[in-house]
Amino acid sequence: MVSINCIYCAKPFDPTRGEGDHVLSSALFGEFRYDVRFRGCCSACNNIFGTHEQILAQATPPGHLRAIVKPVQTRRNSTRIQRGAKDSKPPRFIAFAEDHGELVEPLVDDPRKVQPIDRLTIQAEDGTEHYLRLYRGMSVERLRTDIERTGCNNAKQIFCSCELENTEFYKQLVRQLYPNHKWEDRPDTEAGTRQVRGRTEFVFSTDAFRALAKIAFHYYLVHNQRSYSGHEPEFDAIRQYIRDGIGDYDQFFERPGPTFAVPFGETSPEKETTPGNWCHILSAHEVNGSITVNLRLYAGPGFEGETHQVTLGEIRSQIVLPGGFWGHVYHYDLPSDSRYSGFVEQARIQRLA
Repeated sequence: MVSINCIYCAKPFDPTRGEGDHVLSSALFGEFRYDVRFRGCCSACNNIFGTHEQILAQATPPGHLRAIVKPVQTRRNSTRIQRGAKDSKPPRFIAFAEDHGELVEPLVDDPRKVQPIDRLTIQAEDGTEHYLRLYRGMSVERLRTDIERTGCNNAKQIFCSCELENTEFYKQLVRQLYPNHKWEDRPDTEAGTRQVRGRTEFVFSTDAFRALAKIAFHYYLVHNQRSYSGHEPEFDAIRQYIRDGIGDYDQFFERPGPTFAVPFGETSPEKETTPGNWCHILSAHEVNGSITVNLRLYAGPGFEGETHQVTLGEIRSQIVLPGGFWGHVYHYDLPSDSRYSGFVEQARIQRLA
């Protein structure tokens, strides 16, 4: 039996058992050919990180992109519309009409497109808008409770949009709460597909950033040239942040660092080149004694990716190694008859500044 100590809890475990930790969680991002696994983390700690990864997948902008790309092939891990997880909420999609906004919901087959739902928009005296979903059979008490949760006490205007067959039901429901408001019918919206302005709102626990920090940390450890295992004191702070949430977001995500070009096409000052296929771009660099990893998640046609820079620690060694920055691209090629969602290849990373 082989035994090493977990870099997080220091308890001994056998790293040869199981497949090791994927740098990008296979349940959330899919499994990639030629990926290198990290084997310095015990299963108990890895299970703790699963909750953070669920928040990342269910309540964040990268999670919404995941729903578009649909990277996971198995039914057990099939991608669905985001539902929220642990102190987080599912994203809220709002489309804007001429004089107000309205709740809409994304299509399961293509979350880039949305469809109308039965909804209520309340414009308050201070100009703010509050959006509520309506449903057939909704009680007055439930609607009152939902309105109270918005904190809206003074409604200036109320907009109710719904399917035609539900109109009278919602009229009676709203009149019970706002008997002094005059009801004015507007022309029905013409059926069809059209482009409108919109907004997506995300409310999620900061534990999602711990999942991003773990991706960055494990990526660096499996590819670094210094034989770092993750136990080193240089990484005390990032380990505590990932496992126990000790530390501030700014400490790891807001520190300045160099910028790098994407490893495809040519980048111009006016517009950044985007890849022809969906992918993730991970790069690490050791500059001025600081270890930083860049995560560019779900870059794809017409989209530059959700980018995060994670500072892992400071290099205490005086040794300067050649090739102080490197990168890998996790490509989606979406095979129909494989366990894999794509493949990994090393990339040439160009430093910009």
